[in-house]
Amino acid sequence: MEYVKKIDKIIDINNKKSQEFRAKYFRTIIKILDKSGFTANSLSFIRAISGVIFFFLVKFNFLIAFIILIIGGFTDFFDGALARYQKKDSDRGKFIDMVCDNLLFVFFVLGLIKIEFISSLNLAYFIFILPALYLIIVTNKNEFLKNDWIIVPYARITYYKIIFEIGFLLVIIFGVSKNFFNSIVIILNILMSAHFSFHFYKFLTKKYK
Repeated sequence: MEYVKKIDKIIDINNKKSQEFRAKYFRTIIKILDKSGFTANSLSFIRAISGVIFFFLVKFNFLIAFIILIIGGFTDFFDGALARYQKKDSDRGKFIDMVCDNLLFVFFVLGLIKIEFISSLNLAYFIFILPALYLIIVTNKNEFLKNDWIIVPYARITYYKIIFEIGFLLVIIFGVSKNFFNSIVIILNILMSAHFSFHFYKFLTKKYK
């Protein structure tokens, strides 16, 4: 499982670079949001609501549901940067951000299951293993870690979701075969299962002083 350790390290580095990029290039938008009275938590809430709307609307009007989903998803680029700009970033805020991210994503995948976009079994397993992986990672990382709230959220599973979303967009925008997207989901399920097994093994074999 050495590759999993390397993946975790790469993710940490990329997360830091992503924060620096957004702080630098989205500064004007962040200032506008701040002056308009938005907070990071309100942007996160908008994101979660967009996922719920997508789920209930997708079977009736896929295009409008998809546009609402995209608008909600874009808030993820700004909430963390806005929190840091307003000097209100905290582990609690990161947790709210993480919960809203996953609410959006879960309702998105449930919507795809609802319209039988690809194999419902593969999609169902994806939204099962995703939170299971996050839970075991957070448990392992937080057991002896000092923080300013109950837990310190981690972005370990974000990149699995990004690959999933890219696969979906390839089908919607570029007309790539749904079978190809289904294959991507199968591969992601295998990788996440391996990642989960690695962290679960660490949890079971952890030594205490």
